[in-house]
Amino acid sequence: MKNYIYSFLLLFLPLFATAQIKWYNPLDGDIPNVQGRAWNSEIGKSFHRLPIRAKANVRGVVWNLSTNSSGLHIDFYSNAPEIIIKYTVSASISQWNMPAIACSGVDMYATDSHGVTDWCACPSNFNFGKNRGDTILFHYKGLDYHNNHKEGSQYQLFLPLLNEVTSLSIGVPDSSLFKFAPLSSEKPIVVYGTSIAQGIAASRPAMSWSNQVARKLDSPIVNLGFSGNA
Repeated sequence: MKNYIYSFLLLFLPLFATAQIKWYNPLDGDIPNVQGRAWNSEIGKSFHRLPIRAKANVRGVVWNLSTNSSGLHIDFYSNAPEIIIKYTVSASISQWNMPAIACSGVDMYATDSHGVTDWCACPSNFNFGKNRGDTILFHYKGLDYHNNHKEGSQYQLFLPLLNEVTSLSIGVPDSSLFKFAPLSSEKPIVVYGTSIAQGIAASRPAMSWSNQVARKLDSPIVNLGFSGNA
């Protein structure tokens, strides 16, 4: 009888663990919580960089590159000790000229109440899946930073540089605080260029030069870099 009970618990343990996580979708609501792009309300519920009306006016390769989420980031507040990023992409995980992390991974930074920013080291147990379209998981643990304000730390989650994100949710323990940061109302710096502007050859998403400038200046930047096509 004990063996049956033990087997039952092992079978349903993942369900119990999942039930303790609350998920937040940045595309929910009237205005998407996506930072780093123009036409935010017009683009709507996608992680693209150009509005749909541009599709008829640009070459197909440019439109395809505009669906890549380079330069986009999700800003939020949380006091969670662990954060799970769950998302899917439309194309191959890696490219010949890009590390898989930069091409299709995510990258996260935390800023405390004193303005000190730390890189949230890439979790060793991230999972890209086996096939295109599989759910990708980045599970960040040990996020107990010092000097948190009442809402925890402010996080910036940078999205893949050379892939289209087709869905994304952020999970935190259901007892933790979570709130998306307001969209920036500042006039942005607009970057236009080719592969280096899009972020080709960066080691990870936050290390593309436009994302580095955005962090250093604490200023909104719109990345309109299209590899080989500016």
